[in-house]
Amino acid sequence: MTAADFIRLLEQHDWYYERSDDNRVYNAGRQSREKLLDLCQEQPELFRLYNHAQNCIITSHPFDFQSVLGMLPREDEKQHTQTNTPSNTMKEIFTLFFDICIKPLIEAINNLTQAGGTTAPAPEAPAPTAEKPAKPTAKVKAAEKSPAPAPEPEAPTISEARLKATVMTLSNEGKVKLKSYFQKKFGYNTMAEIAEEHRGDIHAAAVKIGATDTDPEADPEADPEAEVEM
Repeated sequence: MTAADFIRLLEQHDWYYERSDDNRVYNAGRQSREKLLDLCQEQPELFRLYNHAQNCIITSHPFDFQSVLGMLPREDEKQHTQTNTPSNTMKEIFTLFFDICIKPLIEAINNLTQAGGTTAPAPEAPAPTAEKPAKPTAKVKAAEKSPAPAPEPEAPTISEARLKATVMTLSNEGKVKLKSYFQKKFGYNTMAEIAEEHRGDIHAAAVKIGATDTDPEADPEADPEAEVEM
């Protein structure tokens, strides 16, 4: 088939058949396309014309087959290439592959770039906002408002003579209970072992059991050296 005949088929082909809802139009267009591709398989040089037509449809440009015809080999050159230089076949295949697959993509990208103009600027990052200090909770407010607890009053200092005089007012049963108390709590076995810092505790325990708080320093007749039998 000559290039002129193939160009007429390209011009008659319905390039928009895939958009049709009519099955007859769709089938006719598909058959026409298959015929064009079969001819290109038989005569690879026709791929240039087919690719040019498809490119023009994609980019919405008019056909300009004359610009492609100057690139096609003459009949004598084609026969010479096929008979004498088979190594050029791979070069021709690569060229056809570039024209069919790569070149349309490049042209489509260029057209989209030109149509789109400059790209939109990237959105600026939002300015950082200062974080507000957290509001104090009810517990924190209450802690700030409530006054510090008053220090506990120190236990009065109990002299050894006062402790002995108070214990002597206990009954024998009370003395047994008091001895059991300070043995378990402090490990003392006799009144003489009781340390000064524990006298107030033991004195209070004795009063709680039933002893009478007696201060020998206020009673001149009391004997501060008297021993307490436990």
